[in-house]
Amino acid sequence: MNNPNVPVRLKLENVLLATDFSDSARAAVGYAATIAIHYGGKVYVTHVVPPEAYLFAPPGTIPDVEEGLKRWTEQQMKALLTSQLLHAVPHEGLLKYGEIWGALAEVVEQQHIHLIVAGTRGRRGLKKLIMGSVAEEIFRLSTVPVLTVRPDAAQTSPHQFRTLLYPTDFSAASIGALPYALSFGQEFQSRVIFLHVAPSSISEGRSRMTESFIEQFRQIIPPETSAWCDQKSLVEFGDPAEVILEVANEQKVDLIVMGVRGTGSLTRASTHIGSTAYRVVSDARAPVMSVRQTA
Repeated sequence: MNNPNVPVRLKLENVLLATDFSDSARAAVGYAATIAIHYGGKVYVTHVVPPEAYLFAPPGTIPDVEEGLKRWTEQQMKALLTSQLLHAVPHEGLLKYGEIWGALAEVVEQQHIHLIVAGTRGRRGLKKLIMGSVAEEIFRLSTVPVLTVRPDAAQTSPHQFRTLLYPTDFSAASIGALPYALSFGQEFQSRVIFLHVAPSSISEGRSRMTESFIEQFRQIIPPETSAWCDQKSLVEFGDPAEVILEVANEQKVDLIVMGVRGTGSLTRASTHIGSTAYRVVSDARAPVMSVRQTA
């Protein structure tokens, strides 16, 4: 396996913070700000009012409902933009109307967004949001990396990335996330744990297999990165999602960075790594950055 050309510093200047102003979404604000600050960027706080917001309004009251909703969203946006969490970073509020992903995709294109940050609703949050949800659309259609944050994440880690976990199966999609793990490791002076989970069905020759996978880590991780990034390589045996979550909890990681395959793999869970990524994003206590393979 050839050593990939891993850039030292990625472009993550333009961060889209997707919010519905809920407590779940608020937990993601500090992370969006922290990343933009470190990468010298800007946060685009974006709220989309979908057509279904007026679905249950009696026909004659729609203008009043529209006006009330407009006032409420403007008030919520003003409160968020003036909050302490965003005071140290350039930011801009964007209120959009229309289909949610279509509006977000426009912002991604127009503002040259490098990362989307969104909050989930806690354990199995994504499962609760499937069926036409914002989370489903973002994961299924976004071509830029997506950082998901649980409501309790800010309580366990004050928007810092001291320890990162990068799980990989050495596929092209998985290795596509490596530059992000290394870049965050450099930017935040983090400890980066590289993890490969081999099938539990392998009962013989585990020591030899472990050495082989450690060698694969040596081939994909540029040696110069060890100068600015404390690194540890682990090989475990078992169910990938379960082991990733266990290691993340044991090592008290502040961020999981993982690659996913193609459009739709997270939500449909149609592939092994797609199923693994879905379970990790749903259950991980730490924020998860999902980097989708686009080619």
